[in-house]
Amino acid sequence: MRITAAARTVVDLARDGSLQSAVAAADYALHHRLCDRADLESELHALDKGTAGITEVRTTIALADPRAESALESLSRVAMYELRLPRPELQVPLVDRDGQFDRGDFGWPGLVGECDGAAKYARYLRPGEAPGEVVHREKLREDRVRRSDWDVARWGWDDALSRAGLLRILSDKGLRRMPRRHWL
Repeated sequence: MRITAAARTVVDLARDGSLQSAVAAADYALHHRLCDRADLESELHALDKGTAGITEVRTTIALADPRAESALESLSRVAMYELRLPRPELQVPLVDRDGQFDRGDFGWPGLVGECDGAAKYARYLRPGEAPGEVVHREKLREDRVRRSDWDVARWGWDDALSRAGLLRILSDKGLRRMPRRHWL
């Protein structure tokens, strides 16, 4: 069985798979330091000019971000790109008068975006704790975010995958479509 380096695997996924899977793999590889952007660029430059999928490889590399902490964050970002929504900052610091208290998955001026899968809540469950207590802590956190003059948009897997749901959620919070050049 032949094994390829992480950067090569990302490039192969970009050429032959979906943008979602390629960006999720690139984000994961960068986040876990399995490769760096220079490795991805090197694999891109090793391709012949007429290679099928080269445009998809370029797009994947441009969208890849080591700050993404989950596949849902990666898929959400691809959806935002495809919907031509403003490019967010990732892992945005949340600060109030007492200082930084947390990070948000995504940030735009005045808006924090939180994508939540069920695993997020299970991960924060303490031994002997009821699931409702995790939800309550998250509610208190969100209350603190809102008191810090941030609005909050929340979505899950279905919204990110359907695109229409994510567009509705973020449009309702004031984000408007814009040219893709703001992404690439």
